[in-house]
Amino acid sequence: MGSVNPGFEAGDCPASSDGYLYGWHFVQRDTTTSFISINCTFQKAGQVTKMIQMPSNKHAYVFTPTSDTILGAWAVVSGSQTEFLLSHVCHPSSKCENLHLSCYLLIDHVCFTGLLFTLTH
Repeated sequence: MGSVNPGFEAGDCPASSDGYLYGWHFVQRDTTTSFISINCTFQKAGQVTKMIQMPSNKHAYVFTPTSDTILGAWAVVSGSQTEFLLSHVCHPSSKCENLHLSCYLLIDHVCFTGLLFTLTH
């Protein structure tokens, strides 16, 4: 393992129910095996077992509250495949980075672009 977020290939993730912004997207290697549960160990967050399965149970999204390094992961699955892959990670600026933007503002998981931003408090 040892993959870092940010640092690993970035992609999109659904919103975390905890409001965490650092996602880790795991996928099954075949279409007949599905995730039942997952257990990930991170350098900072420790053990994480909560997952979101979208668009199907072949996917497992796990979230950490901050940037982190994954130390290991195992899963209980239904099916014959015994290996799964880390497909990509997502982090607060990954949506904007994927658009190759030089100027952006990220608010509530949405990337806004433009030349002028007015911030009020």
